[in-house]
Amino acid sequence: VGTPAVTTRGFGEKECVELAGWMCDVIDSRGDQTVIDSIKTKVLEICAKYPVYSG
Repeated sequence: VGTPAVTTRGFGEKECVELAGWMCDVIDSRGDQTVIDSIKTKVLEICAKYPVYSG
């Protein structure tokens, strides 16, 4: 995930730190579906809050 991808959505430093932490959590979970599902929910929430520019 590159800086342009997150800044285009309007993510700030706080959101980038959260996103990096979530990526680490998924990697550290070694496929634990409970962890993956939890992070997926958080990602969907933040993506809804910061949608891709539509036009």
